[in-house]
Amino acid sequence: MLIMKTRRRGQRGSVRIESGSWYGYFNTRRDNPTTGERVRKQQCVRLGPKSALTKFDAYKELAKHMLRAGATNTHIDGSVSLVRFVNERWLPTKSSRWRSFTDERGRVSNSSETSAKHILSHILKRFGSMPLQQIDSVALQKWLNELAREHSESLVRHSRYYLRSIFDWAVWEEIIRRSPAKFLTLPRTKPVEKRRSVWWSSTRCSRNSMLSTRYS
Repeated sequence: MLIMKTRRRGQRGSVRIESGSWYGYFNTRRDNPTTGERVRKQQCVRLGPKSALTKFDAYKELAKHMLRAGATNTHIDGSVSLVRFVNERWLPTKSSRWRSFTDERGRVSNSSETSAKHILSHILKRFGSMPLQQIDSVALQKWLNELAREHSESLVRHSRYYLRSIFDWAVWEEIIRRSPAKFLTLPRTKPVEKRRSVWWSSTRCSRNSMLSTRYS
């Protein structure tokens, strides 16, 4: 039996020699208070002369700088559940763009938030408790196919869009390596039966009756 081992993914950074000295590079992330998005910025530090440090020593020095800068692996990894990642990492970057409005009766409503909750309820019902690293493209595509048999094309299309957005964000934050939702295809949904309105049917029948009486 093949046993696959999973490794906690963390940032190690990189080192290289420039002008006779070791330099280290690593990324830091900060939340933009305006947009709510997480911004990545590369940092560079001089670690010491090449003559005094081996490559192993250079990485040890870089680790100290990363610890002081708060750039070590303190963020959540691929073992986090989808529902936690959505609530803690993805939603804060999206909900800031959802605007509420007040109607004539003073009632506050947010159509974007209501729609998002409806779509996410379907996604999280199926995958919410699963770790991000265990959700694969086959499971997502099968679920979309099942969703298409019972629900509208709009819900299926928006569910695919949300899945892509969620997993793209997980890749951006280096929580997972690849997005399982990248190549999801939109399945065919059941045809919507168009019903002719009663008003139109009755009006047309009345008109035909008047015409037949007039020319009889």
